[in-house]
Amino acid sequence: MNNQTKSISLTAAGLAVAAVFAYTVPNTYAQFTTQTTSQTNSAAAGSVGVELVDIDGNTISNPVINIANAQPAMADQISTFRIANTGTVAADIRLYVTNLTASASNLNDVLNIVIKDSQNVSLYNGSIANLDINFNGVAAGVSKQLSATVTWPDLTTVDDNPYQSATLSFEFAVDSASVTV
Repeated sequence: MNNQTKSISLTAAGLAVAAVFAYTVPNTYAQFTTQTTSQTNSAAAGSVGVELVDIDGNTISNPVINIANAQPAMADQISTFRIANTGTVAADIRLYVTNLTASASNLNDVLNIVIKDSQNVSLYNGSIANLDINFNGVAAGVSKQLSATVTWPDLTTVDDNPYQSATLSFEFAVDSASVTV
């Protein structure tokens, strides 16, 4: 047998083996197949939101605290309001004072504010300027009822005369951040 015949025989043998392999290997896999899909999947982000609301649940458009003719030993000035989680996820909510401006004689030096929850638990007691309260994990749609009591204690160690005609303005602010799980 010459080399050319040997080469043709090896090529033919190789083609025969490849043909047998191509025919038999696909037959070794399952003959049944199936496929299914789920319903349309989706994802939507939640939202955080917070508002100051009045006792009836309406957004507050007037000052929470409005004191005229403040004076030493005045009667307690009490205001009731709520902070509401208006978002769709639980949130940590912060209540604090911002935009505080005062006359030269700063009423913040003599006025005291106490914030209590609906169970009459004191959450803050001190100067208006330093008010800063955190409410952790407030569920979506939940509101917290609070009362703010402002007093001017008659302290014998303080000369109140410089505070005559003094002014103080401030805003309550609330912000929220979603709770990480």
